[in-house]
Amino acid sequence: MSGKVHRPGLVEVPPGARVADVLAAAGGALPGTDLAALNLARRVGDGEQVAVGVPPAPDGTYAGPVGPGSPAAGPAAPAGRVDLTSPPRPSSTRCPASGR
Repeated sequence: MSGKVHRPGLVEVPPGARVADVLAAAGGALPGTDLAALNLARRVGDGEQVAVGVPPAPDGTYAGPVGPGSPAAGPAAPAGRVDLTSPPRPSSTRCPASGR
C-alpha cells in the first residue's frame, strides 16, 4: 500500500480481498484524498501494490489491474499479469559475443 494512507507499507489481507479491504488495513485514506480513481470493489492479487491518491511510480512499480479488462487507476497502469517465476525473454536472438 502506498500513497496517501495512514499506514503505508505492507499489509496482509485474506485471499479474495478487495481494494477496500487493503485500504482499511492501511488505516484508510488521509483526509482530502480523492478515491475516485480507485475501484474499491476490485479483488487484489498477492504481491500487488495499491497506490492511493498518487500517480504510478515512474519506474513501473505500480501494479495495476490484475486481469485483462480490469479498470486502470491511471493511463500508465500496466494491464495483465506478470509471471515472476520465469526468466525474462531475451530482447534479441543474436549473441553479441559470437557475432551471430
